[in-house]
Amino acid sequence: MHRFRLLTLALVLWWTPVSAQTLMSNTTITANMDVVQTSFLVSSASGFTVGNYAWIDLEAFRITNISSLTIQVVRGQLSTKAQLHNSGATVLTGNRLHFVSYGTTHQPPYGRCIRTSQLYLPLIDVTSGNVWSCDLLNKWIGTNIAPLVYNSLQLR
Repeated sequence: MHRFRLLTLALVLWWTPVSAQTLMSNTTITANMDVVQTSFLVSSASGFTVGNYAWIDLEAFRITNISSLTIQVVRGQLSTKAQLHNSGATVLTGNRLHFVSYGTTHQPPYGRCIRTSQLYLPLIDVTSGNVWSCDLLNKWIGTNIAPLVYNSLQLR
């Protein structure tokens, strides 16, 4: 009887869909960054994880090491190019599934944008540079449409 209960519990847990939203963390860089630097300083390293990605301006980085407030990276990831970044620039960080490529049409993702049903927000279109999230009317809103407020931070 005990085995039957364990088997039943295992099947229920296996068949139960898991739905947890993963949001990006944000901070700012605290010093200018040239095109060859492989690390940057941030005002907070909360939310940064080795193996995840970071986004500054129009450049994607893969995070290779974190030491206090210093983030070591590989530059120009996901078909982006290394660029200059000014002190105070916004940094978004999250896993690979936050980064998409919708092409150069600057169109929003397909379908309705119901915040609680989106597993990853915001979505960053690495081709156009648009950052997409949901508005209160269940529509996609991106930085090519209007300034986007994300985690109390205004993005353009």
